[in-house]
Amino acid sequence: MFITTNFQPKSTDMKSTKFSVLVCLLLLGSTLLAQSKEEAIRKDLGTYFDLLGELKISEALDMVHPEFIDMIGKESFVAQYEQMFNTPGMSITMDDFKINSVSPVFNHASKDYSLVDYQFIMTFQVDMSDDKDGLLKGILMGSYGRQYGEENVAFEDPDKFVITVKREMIAVNAEGYSTWKILDIDEGMKTILVAFVPQEVFTHFNR
Repeated sequence: MFITTNFQPKSTDMKSTKFSVLVCLLLLGSTLLAQSKEEAIRKDLGTYFDLLGELKISEALDMVHPEFIDMIGKESFVAQYEQMFNTPGMSITMDDFKINSVSPVFNHASKDYSLVDYQFIMTFQVDMSDDKDGLLKGILMGSYGRQYGEENVAFEDPDKFVITVKREMIAVNAEGYSTWKILDIDEGMKTILVAFVPQEVFTHFNR
């Protein structure tokens, strides 16, 4: 004998199922959006790093926070970089840029913010031909060590100081920006940076 029944799910069960599906879809959408924003940040920073490595300073500055650039003027920034990279008796290269981490995006006052941890290698090649006693080498090693950390500075004979520079930046995006904009975090400039990035953002990232 076969017994057949007509099973009808309770309306409350159906509502619960629909709600669970909706929550899953919302979570999936949020995850995909977060991933797409992180990918965009990494892509734009890759472009920025390439420009710096190729010493295309003017183009790289176009990707820096516009209000920060406007504070001093793009021409002044370019002049400072050109002076640094054209110091007599010294040549500077930057390469091996690496993004260590990109934080989840924090939205505040209609702008998106992300904390980025990154590093790169900066090489100073210095004319050491007159440094017979190693005095200049010692002075530069001490200066670079205090600035970047002694553990991050190495000397390669005969004339190269190789420095691992570890930094953090805030990546910013807002309506009207063609790319994510960059603002390096420097503790000594914190009072200036809060003019462009609200304190709530630094508080959120514990910086």
